[in-house]
Amino acid sequence: MAQAKLIPYRIKNFPELAPLLAKAQEQMSAKQKAEIIRAIDNGDDGFSRAFQLEAPSSEWQRVYTFGELAESYLNEEHYQRLDVALIEDILFGKLGMVRRTGGGSPMRLQRDPLIGWIIRKSENVEIGPIIAGGRHRQMALQIMLRAAAPNADIDSLTIRCMTRFFRNRDDLVRAVFADQEGRVMARAEKREREATGLNMTSRESLAASLGQLKRDDYGTALGGFVKLCAIENGLDDLTLDQFAAAGVTAYNILKKENKGLNQKVHDTDGAMLVQFGDASCRALASLLPSVMADRSRGPKNSKLAKLLARAIAAQTSLICAA
Repeated sequence: MAQAKLIPYRIKNFPELAPLLAKAQEQMSAKQKAEIIRAIDNGDDGFSRAFQLEAPSSEWQRVYTFGELAESYLNEEHYQRLDVALIEDILFGKLGMVRRTGGGSPMRLQRDPLIGWIIRKSENVEIGPIIAGGRHRQMALQIMLRAAAPNADIDSLTIRCMTRFFRNRDDLVRAVFADQEGRVMARAEKREREATGLNMTSRESLAASLGQLKRDDYGTALGGFVKLCAIENGLDDLTLDQFAAAGVTAYNILKKENKGLNQKVHDTDGAMLVQFGDASCRALASLLPSVMADRSRGPKNSKLAKLLARAIAAQTSLICAA
């Protein structure tokens, strides 16, 4: 169930999208397939002109290749979730681009993706492109293209996007929240994005980014360690958001039972959090069977949190009576 990745945004890298590709191949009309092939053959921006709604000219418009957007994952600091149901709705919902629920001609893409760049000229910083909004839209377009033209060089085709420039990742994160394509972020994911400076690409990167962390975000950091441990070890009993939420709750349990814990973590510049993360990771796999077997009422992430808090306390100088 753990479905977050930090890999190129190409549909072949996301096996959970394979059923949507098969559905598009089955339900795409011969007429639409011919239109897509003709658009591809009409040059670099042929597909964009044919399948995106016309938008007023703007200085913020820019054309990107699908290849550029696929490789934009290199500029990200958080594992990205893909909502398969949302991509399916873009392709087959009321405004479906392959088939519309209720009938009617397939629609064009209703809104251009939003691409962000972090630029601070005084520091010679330029990071981008980063998909701030439209990840699901461009994946849906890839499915359309692949369904109509299996052998096409999708990476070389272009898509029109809106581009915005930001001074830092905090400003970019606010844009991500504002452009969610109808997807509701889980609280664990929202906390991670709001935690200043956290790099969630690996446990090592997370440990290296703890120095400027605010005290309110210590639980979020432990949640990140637990989630990343689950990813690294292929643990899929719970969702990634459940693993992260368990880590947050485990820290809150320990904080409640160990007076001054936040100050101790602060005094170690985050080293204690790394210790907690390592302790969690050593115990995580062995704790999951009892969590999954527990049929009592209550969310499984809360049950895991109590066990994690005990495991951390057992491997450190903390106390835990949970």
